[in-house]
Amino acid sequence: MSNIVVAVGASSTIASIVRLHNDIEAAIAAHADIALDLADTCELDLSFLQLVEAARRCCSKEGKSLRLLRTAGPALAQQLDRAGFTAAASADDIAFWLHGEQQQ
Repeated sequence: MSNIVVAVGASSTIASIVRLHNDIEAAIAAHADIALDLADTCELDLSFLQLVEAARRCCSKEGKSLRLLRTAGPALAQQLDRAGFTAAASADDIAFWLHGEQQQ
């Protein structure tokens, strides 16, 4: 089992989440370390957060690693805040989403 980077793409919303779901599912099946690249992502919604949280749980259960290549950018940070993720964030959540840096 090896490492893989999954490019999230420009848009990760309810209209396009199936493609990303399939990409992440295939990556988890074949690799031990999965990194999500959000470099080109400018639009996302709650479906993205739900998918990533489900993937985090799946990876944890299977002894695999899921991480973000970069800390949350403005669009993702806004969605995390809007969805209540930052208000109730655990240390693990902050490490995953924000690379250990609590947003102000």
